[in-house]
Amino acid sequence: MEFCKCRPPYPVVVRMSWTNENPGRRFKSCRKLRAYGGCGFFYSVDPEMCERSKRVIPGLLRRIRDLEAEKSSFDEGEVGARQSYTTACDSSGIRRELSCVAENMPR
Repeated sequence: MEFCKCRPPYPVVVRMSWTNENPGRRFKSCRKLRAYGGCGFFYSVDPEMCERSKRVIPGLLRRIRDLEAEKSSFDEGEVGARQSYTTACDSSGIRRELSCVAENMPR
């Protein structure tokens, strides 16, 4: 187990960067952020990415996020459409029953 330079030392944590410069790149750091009294311990676990990866990966991540949002809105619309269809089916069934009852009522 590795420890940071804090006093007392804390076990380091592995995190993942989601910046455009280092998308998906893992690093180890102090569990406390420097702004909250951490020691600033940091080093990269993964090697640096090539320039092409740094350009391509953020765009792919954006496309995935956009497609997931689109799918989510489609799924919500599909549920609404199903509910409308079910309501329409229910109301047409009720109409049929009422019409059947009306036909069989004594006059």
